[in-house]
Amino acid sequence: FVIVSADGRLTDADHRQPNALRNKADHRFFVAGLKRADVVIHGRNSGDSDPKARARHRVIVTRGVATVARHPDIPNAALWNPAHAPVEDAAALIGVTQGMAAVIGGPAVFALFFGRYEVFWLSRAARV
Repeated sequence: FVIVSADGRLTDADHRQPNALRNKADHRFFVAGLKRADVVIHGRNSGDSDPKARARHRVIVTRGVATVARHPDIPNAALWNPAHAPVEDAAALIGVTQGMAAVIGGPAVFALFFGRYEVFWLSRAARV
C-alpha cells in the first residue's frame, strides 16, 4: 500500500508523509487493508497512524539487529535484518506463519518483495 506525489515521492526531506498526500478516501482504503493483513511490514520511518496500530503484528525492517529480534517496546513487533534472515523468521517470531502481509514501505522495503507480491496498491496524488 502506497500513495505517491505526481513526481513519485512518498515523503518529504524529513522522511515524513506530507499532509498534502493525505486524503480521507485513500486513508480509509489503507486502514481497511491493514485490518485485513495478518502482518504489516515496514521500515523504521514508516508506520500507520491508526490508534490500533500497536496491536497489529508487525515486522520492522532494520540493520540494527543481526537477524531477527523482538521489538523492545512493541509487544506484537519483530525487528528484521533482511540481509541475514528471511522475513518468515521474523513473522514466526511474533506468531505469524501464514496469511496476508501488508507491505507499507518505503521504497527499499517495497523492493525486498518484488516478485512476491500478489497485488501492489499504488495511489497517485496527481496534484501534489
